[in-house]
Amino acid sequence: MRHYWRMNLMPPILQDIKTARLAKGLTQEEFARAAGIPRRTYQRLEIGDPGTRVDTLFRALHALGLTLKTAPRGRPTLNELSELYGNDA
Repeated sequence: MRHYWRMNLMPPILQDIKTARLAKGLTQEEFARAAGIPRRTYQRLEIGDPGTRVDTLFRALHALGLTLKTAPRGRPTLNELSELYGNDA
């Protein structure tokens, strides 16, 4: 199996998925079956295969009860902080 990322360089979202799966005590095969994802497809997601489809990512996140949150690049403006945290920013 080719590893596309070294564990310490793996994108945080992939680390979160693997950590959540392990916390549930599931093997890759058990989790893939529960999530409705072929085992090999899930393995490719977890190792960071760039050919993995985005719907596989969303299925895995959903099955683990995780959500994907986006954030703007760079420093947020005061208005953006105010929208995120209320008017007390």
